[in-house]
Amino acid sequence: MDAVKRIMRFLDRRMIAFSHDMAMVFIAWIGAYAVRQNFKFLPISFFKEAFLLLPAVIAIQFGFFVMLGLYRSVWRFASLRDLIQIIKAVFLGVITLIFYSYFCTGIVIPRTIPLLYATFLAILLCFGRLSVRWYKDRKYFFPKHSTRRVLIIGSGEIAETLIREMLRDAQSLYCPVAIVDSDPSTRNREIHRIRVLGNCKKIASIVAQYKVDMIFIALTQASSKEMHFILEECAAAKIPYRIISSFANIAQEGRLLSSLREVNVDDLLGRETYQVDMRVFYECIHNKRVLVTGGGGSIGSELCRQIASLNPAELLIIDQSEANLYHIQLELQQRFPQLALTVGLIDILHMSFLELFFKMHQPQLVFHAAAYKHVPLLERQVLVAVQNNIIGSKNVIDMAVKYHAETFVQISTDKAVNPTNVMGMTKRIAEIYSQHLQQVSKTKIMTVRFGNVLGSVGSVVPLFKAQLQQGGPLTVTHPDITRYFMTIPEACRLILQAMTMGTGGEIFVLDMGEPIKIKDLAEQMIRLSGKKVDDIKIVYTGLRAGEKLWEELFYSSEMMTQTKHKKIFQSKACSFDANFIQDRVSHIIRQYDKQDESGVFTTLLQLVPEYQRGSTKETKVPQPVVLV
Repeated sequence: MDAVKRIMRFLDRRMIAFSHDMAMVFIAWIGAYAVRQNFKFLPISFFKEAFLLLPAVIAIQFGFFVMLGLYRSVWRFASLRDLIQIIKAVFLGVITLIFYSYFCTGIVIPRTIPLLYATFLAILLCFGRLSVRWYKDRKYFFPKHSTRRVLIIGSGEIAETLIREMLRDAQSLYCPVAIVDSDPSTRNREIHRIRVLGNCKKIASIVAQYKVDMIFIALTQASSKEMHFILEECAAAKIPYRIISSFANIAQEGRLLSSLREVNVDDLLGRETYQVDMRVFYECIHNKRVLVTGGGGSIGSELCRQIASLNPAELLIIDQSEANLYHIQLELQQRFPQLALTVGLIDILHMSFLELFFKMHQPQLVFHAAAYKHVPLLERQVLVAVQNNIIGSKNVIDMAVKYHAETFVQISTDKAVNPTNVMGMTKRIAEIYSQHLQQVSKTKIMTVRFGNVLGSVGSVVPLFKAQLQQGGPLTVTHPDITRYFMTIPEACRLILQAMTMGTGGEIFVLDMGEPIKIKDLAEQMIRLSGKKVDDIKIVYTGLRAGEKLWEELFYSSEMMTQTKHKKIFQSKACSFDANFIQDRVSHIIRQYDKQDESGVFTTLLQLVPEYQRGSTKETKVPQPVVLV
């Protein structure tokens, strides 16, 4: 019954639209004859001619209305495209009518009649549709007092769409009253008659002057610095504020208003949105057997999600954590029921299990995300760091080469550059070994290097969240310490992007944007929690073992070149003595087997002579490397 009712309502709307248009055709046709006579007494012959041709006029015009899709559009959303279609239909109808009357009936229509008729009909049809749209959007002209007055930050396409949605929806709880934008060229311009009143510095005064109830942030591109400033101004206005979700969420939800959400810590990065060619990803992953090591971790699990959406022949996941492996397996089975998924509870140190897994499944693409990354812990456990980050990585790379994987991607870290800690040293040696092995294998081996990811296990953001839940204080090691940050999905998309560009031996460096002061991050998280900075104490605990004030993304000796993707740079691989690398890595393994921590550390220094011991030593900030 409901389906029948919907069909009847649909047909009723079509009949109403058709009846309206046919009435307008009649009025325009007779009106054209009346105007031609200056509304004087019309001769009988004129009436005969007009009514003789009227059925043909209606039939011809109706045919073009249907052909050009006038009855598929919804009048309340009438747009410029609909008006253009109306003009096309009227023009084609008039031309057809002239030929029909001359060749089929022998009636010669006075020359002014087609022009007058076309003009009247186009005006009448457009007027009807725009009247419906005006009626539906009447809230714009007569806003209800119960709606919440909204200030929009931004004047781009996203802002325009957001404003249009609020004005069109008669049931909307929001009414836009003003716009602010940092671009001075937009000052005093209007979007749907909502004026741009100034820049973001005037948010507080505009909120007071226009009695604003909420702020909507509709920005697609803003630097971290700009986003910090905007959020500070919004907080100072002391009213609720919301931000537009990512484009992916917008596409899923369909409407901007439904994608509005509270600002979270990811927004503090102020990331410029960028497009990725999903077809290239699909071509590289589709029908391939793909292995992700450490697939239950922060980066590994997100890589698995993105790879699963690209229809691989089989997704293989190994992890030494039973809980992590269980959770990612359960999630992927629920989200991708057709996915061929195989998981292995395997420690990459156990060579026999690892080789058996490779032998059975023959992965074509390997993403090596398994690693220990907690700097202070590994400073006190050198052998553990070497065990996982060097020996484990060597095992995975060797197996990928032995079983003829097409591509191997080593996921590295900015801490591998001029390291001051054991973790960074071990990751740097994994990079060196990867580049060395590329010289003697057919597998394309490449490294992707980036900094911190927001929200990963053990990172500063979950720590701050836990401390805020306890009422503080927030612990920061040093007031000047900075770090590069990236969201986990963004990092994984760029890893896949780098994979599509690599030919073997490269180190790809992801553009992390501007480094963020951890102190500023702590203050913003306090504000996002709904408190003032003065309400929560920030305690400086001093740099931890192995920590430095800033991180670097590449060595000064590495010649960085811009790739075809603006967010990815490529370093020219350094040349290494293959025999020396193989000998020193083998020596590390022998010393590890003897549990000789001192000997292991000495060999690490031979492979990474740029290592600087001591966390509190504040070295000179490196000069930027010129990209070629």
